[in-house]
Amino acid sequence: MLFSLVINEVMYNPKGAESGTDSPGDRNEYVELYNETDDTVCIDGYFIKDNMEKDSIVPFPDTLIYDFCDSCTISNLIPPHAYAVILDRDYLHQGEYHAPYRFGKNTVLLSTYDTDIGNGLSENDNLFLIKGNDTIDTYGTPDEQDALPLSSKDGISIERLNPYYKDDVKNWALSDSCTPGYKNSVSFEKDLSIDSVFVSSFMPPLLDTVKYTVFLTNKGWEDIGDFYITVKTETETERYLINGPLGFLQTRTITGYIVPLKKGLFTLTFYHNVLDERPENDTTYMYLTIQIPQIVINEIMYDDTVEWIEIYNASNETLNTGFVVKDRSNATSLPTNRVEFNPGDYLVITGDSSFSNRFPDVPFAWVEGFPTLNNSYETIYLLTQNGALLDSVYYTSSYGGSFGKSIEKINPYLPSSEKSSWKTCTDPKGGTPGRENSVYAAFSGEKNKVSLSRHTIRYSLHEKIVFTFMQDEGPVRFYLFSLDGKPYGMIHYESAPLGEWTWDGYVKSNKLPEGPYIVYIECKHFRQKEIIVIEK
Repeated sequence: MLFSLVINEVMYNPKGAESGTDSPGDRNEYVELYNETDDTVCIDGYFIKDNMEKDSIVPFPDTLIYDFCDSCTISNLIPPHAYAVILDRDYLHQGEYHAPYRFGKNTVLLSTYDTDIGNGLSENDNLFLIKGNDTIDTYGTPDEQDALPLSSKDGISIERLNPYYKDDVKNWALSDSCTPGYKNSVSFEKDLSIDSVFVSSFMPPLLDTVKYTVFLTNKGWEDIGDFYITVKTETETERYLINGPLGFLQTRTITGYIVPLKKGLFTLTFYHNVLDERPENDTTYMYLTIQIPQIVINEIMYDDTVEWIEIYNASNETLNTGFVVKDRSNATSLPTNRVEFNPGDYLVITGDSSFSNRFPDVPFAWVEGFPTLNNSYETIYLLTQNGALLDSVYYTSSYGGSFGKSIEKINPYLPSSEKSSWKTCTDPKGGTPGRENSVYAAFSGEKNKVSLSRHTIRYSLHEKIVFTFMQDEGPVRFYLFSLDGKPYGMIHYESAPLGEWTWDGYVKSNKLPEGPYIVYIECKHFRQKEIIVIEK
């Protein structure tokens, strides 16, 4: 819808002092108008109004302004698709920041019948462009509760992104400086912006699944057709096809998953393939700090006459501290004695000294006030003696375990928060305190007998999965789970020592939704857990 004239730029906070005789903050304010039609518009009968006062718009009253803008025009006529600037009548008065603006060629110079624009512009002012008794356009969406009017620093104007689009909080932005009589610095015919990226964790543990969400907006006047969003890491590249058209200020959201494989700084790069006028917002980066957990809860005996937890030092550092155990009801133990906890060490913490009757050769730390662990569901927190959180586990009875049988982590480096990281102990004693878990499965990079061609497999359907294993390991079975541990059953059986397997993403004639899944590989002497991603 064309309104003939629109408010296109507002300078309410010029450089310099805001008060005092001939202060720049008073005489250097301006409002830019744009004629968005194919016709010449006469400004006779037009008014500009702020929150307090309504003023007639008139041609600028002093031809001396041509000394500062010899290519401008003083007139009551605004040509088609041309700019006009409403200036304070005192704009040419001497003082600090005297006549600071350089206007675009053929800019029509205007002013108000009064000595000020409105009652003098402030950052709280809405503006109204009025013709007769009709409001033609506004700045500040005065009938809505939003972030308008915007707040700016000295010498920074507020600009409209698209003069052909309504007064909307998304259609205004701070200028690079100011552009009176020129195309706005924030205005582009073609501009696809990656506005922001969010991740589920900035400091995830090694091998944890990280969810990312990308937010995009078309900030250009033109519609954008089909395009791609690319997500790139040091080892993987994902491409997402986005179907157009995407109109002005329309948005898209992309969600995906990555599994960091190396300790240290992990860089995610996001970019699109649209050739537009503002390449600086076409690419963005996200940095994750990937950490190997230091001390983790590795085994839990929650349903027995003697309850206990086993912790494991998964780091390369020796820790000298005492440990505190807390449950979801905030029942908190006293600290254990200080323990020199070396890399690869196991330690059992319990509140019952009779633990040694069942496991006589296993060292343990007795702690006063060890919480009573619930059998149906519980949260266990492991803290240092100073209260720093080391690890926590929320479990339910569906995680495994039963009377006299613990739940064990498949691998200490797996996220403690995921159900799929835990299984019921298979050892005849019901637990493996002080030693490797009975359900332990190594990852690629550890000493193993079965390995996949890549540690984390990201593949489109019908791509081959290559694997090898030792001759004496017998048949290998592949079981599929969701990230929260839901079993889908066995999806492949292999008896040869070297295999190539192509999977179509179906389980029992049902095609699975896109996203990450857990593949659990099992053979005679070895178990392994891998992440696989189903894509189009």
